[in-house]
Amino acid sequence: MKKRFHKRRILLFLFAVSFLLSISLDFPVNADDRPEQGESGGGFTVTADKVEGAMDLLGTLTGKIDIQEGNIYGLTIAKTLQKKRDREPFVIQIRSAGIVSVKNLKGETLGGTLPSFTGFCQPSKAGWICLENVVMTVTSQSAEGIVLPDARITSCYESECHRQAAMKHAGENMAEQIRKSQADFAALSRGLEDDLHQAQDLEKALAESSARLDEVLKAGKADELAVLLAEIEKSLTSDPEEEDGGQGTGEKPPEPPIGEAEKLLRALEEDHTWLKEKTEELETALTGIKGRLEKAESTLAALKQTGKLSPGAQDPAGPSSGQTAKDAGNSGLLGAENRWKALKDKWASLDMQFRSFKEKWAEFDRTFTGLRKRWEQVEQAFEAES
Repeated sequence: MKKRFHKRRILLFLFAVSFLLSISLDFPVNADDRPEQGESGGGFTVTADKVEGAMDLLGTLTGKIDIQEGNIYGLTIAKTLQKKRDREPFVIQIRSAGIVSVKNLKGETLGGTLPSFTGFCQPSKAGWICLENVVMTVTSQSAEGIVLPDARITSCYESECHRQAAMKHAGENMAEQIRKSQADFAALSRGLEDDLHQAQDLEKALAESSARLDEVLKAGKADELAVLLAEIEKSLTSDPEEEDGGQGTGEKPPEPPIGEAEKLLRALEEDHTWLKEKTEELETALTGIKGRLEKAESTLAALKQTGKLSPGAQDPAGPSSGQTAKDAGNSGLLGAENRWKALKDKWASLDMQFRSFKEKWAEFDRTFTGLRKRWEQVEQAFEAES
């Protein structure tokens, strides 16, 4: 096993050196110049997420690669070494995750075959051509300038490659799930903290609104207005002679208190408008917190079920000494769950207070609505009388 491992390392090193020299020094790597039964026949398989640049498109479609200037995204170059004596083929891959910038890149596909690509895309520069999901087998290539950022060389026996790819894909999926869980957890924590602060502000606003409503009810303006409206209604329906007891004194009955009643109505209307707006704001805010509580509960349940939180998903205080990564993640979830419970209790308390406030507000709203309707009738009758 150890001997096999060293042999793989030697092959990998020799291939990497020969390939990099062929690019940087313009020495073509040509499969046609090698023995048919050699270990490196058949050219290189090149795949890329996207290839863009100033290129000869017609030549490319006939197997002649000519890119004066351009970029390659998601580049992978693979070489299969056919082993002698019926031994398993050996695959070497060079992957570059970054943007590969090229200058005067030339090459030929195996047998002049057409490169495979799924379609055209939007290039980053005007006048360039852009191809997506490119796959081709190249027998020779050279370049005046090329940079392979973050290049990584991997190798495997052909039977191992699929297993390695599956493991890599599984690892990437796991990492993505962890990143998503981390993002969900961070959003959950921020949301709970914001809602706790909002609940405190809401508690103050509810107390202010309740105090204003109690002040209005205690002042008795509605009762006073009802008395004035009754006096006005009586004066509008009574006979002037009955007002002076039929004595014929000629004295005019007292003027109905229209002005005073209108002044009280406007004061009550101002209180009613303010309280109505505050009631709607409070109800909207409470409904919003309730909805976010339910969503946070679902997020917490999902995070606890998957258990995919990175060690960074901790409470601000951080894990205690000797705490493992798993403990740190559980500690973070526990902290979030405690904040969720605190918010739920606060919402329940606020909801109870709001219900009590809303009952008193509804009664005041009915009283004011009735008084305003009576005032409109009185005002019309008074104007008709005048």
